[in-house]
Amino acid sequence: MKLEKVSQLLYQLKIVNQEMTAKFEKSTGYSITRYQLMMILKCKGRCSQSQLQNELKIDSAAVTRHLKLLEEKNLVKRERNKENNREVFVEITDKAKNDLALCAKKHDDSLDESQQILNIGLSRFRRRTTFRTTHKINTMKEEKMNKNFINDDFSDITFGRKSVRLYVENYKISHEEMLEMIQEATAAPSSVNMQPWRFIIAETEESKAKLKPLIRFNTRQNDTSSAMILIFGDMLNYELGEEIYDQAVAEGKMPQEARDQQIGAIIPYYKSFSKQEMNDVVKIDSSLAAMQLMLVARAHGYETNPIGGFEKDQLAEAFDLDKERFVPVMILSIGKAVEEGYESVRMNADKITTFK
Repeated sequence: MKLEKVSQLLYQLKIVNQEMTAKFEKSTGYSITRYQLMMILKCKGRCSQSQLQNELKIDSAAVTRHLKLLEEKNLVKRERNKENNREVFVEITDKAKNDLALCAKKHDDSLDESQQILNIGLSRFRRRTTFRTTHKINTMKEEKMNKNFINDDFSDITFGRKSVRLYVENYKISHEEMLEMIQEATAAPSSVNMQPWRFIIAETEESKAKLKPLIRFNTRQNDTSSAMILIFGDMLNYELGEEIYDQAVAEGKMPQEARDQQIGAIIPYYKSFSKQEMNDVVKIDSSLAAMQLMLVARAHGYETNPIGGFEKDQLAEAFDLDKERFVPVMILSIGKAVEEGYESVRMNADKITTFK
C-alpha cells in the first residue's frame, strides 16, 4: 500500500476513534481511562496503585488524579500500606460495580449507533475526493497543534498540575522541543502585543553550577531537572515593536495603515513609562507566558515547578544580561517527574470574590 493511502487510512481511523470515544463517554458518563481503571479493579479486586499504573500505561500522577476523582464520587476506596505507609492499595465500591453494570447495558444499547459511526468513517476513506477536502480543512486546524502533545485533556492538564521538585536525572529535552514549547507558551497575551518575555535555558552542568548559589533552597530542582528556564522581562521591549507589527502586516493579519497608526501611538507611549510602570507591565505579561508554559509542558509530558526564591539582583548579570534592561520574573524547573507533586488546597471562590 502506498504511503499516501496509509496516511489517509490512519487519519480516518483517528477521526473514527474520536467520534466513538465521544459517543462512549456520552453513553456511559465515564472517560475511557476511568472506565478501564474501574474494570481492572473489578477483574483483579484489590490491587496497588503501581499495578494500575502499569496496566493503564500512564504516569503515576495521572493515576492519582483519576483515583481522586473516582474517590470523591464514592466509586473507589484507597488505603495506604500500614507496613511502609507509602504503597497505596485500591478497590472499587459496590456503587461502582452497580454503575459498571448500568454502563455495560447503556453501551450495548448504543452498539448499533457506534457501528454506524464506524461505517461512516470508513466510507469517508473510500471516497477519496471527500477525504481530500476534509483532510485539507482538518490539516489547517492541526497545523496549529503540536505533534509532540501526549496529553490533550484540558481538565487533566489544568487541574492536575502540581509543583514537582524531583525529576529523572540526565533526561534531556531536545532544543527543538524546548523551542516548540516556548513558541506555544508565547501564544499568551501581552499588552499591545509587545511580547516582553525573554528566556534563558540553563541546561548544562556549567550553567546549573552558575545558577545553584542564586536559588537558595531550590537546589534539588536544579540538580535533577532537564533544564531551568529563566524568564526575564525586557524593559526595552518596544524596540522590537516595529518588527512585530511588520510581521502582522506580512502575514495578512493587519493592514499597513493600522500598523502605522498603532506603532505611531504605542512606541511613544511606552517610552514615556516610568521604570516602575514598565517593570509592572513586563512582569505581568511574562507571568502570563510562564503560566502557559507550565501547562504546555504538561501537554508534552513534563512537569514543572515555578520558583520565586532566588537572588533577583544577581541573576541577570550571572547570565551576561544587562540587569537594568532585563528584569527577572520567574524560574521554572522542567523535566520528567520522579515523584508526584504535593496535594494542596485553594480557598473557595465565594471567600475571595465580591460582586458589586
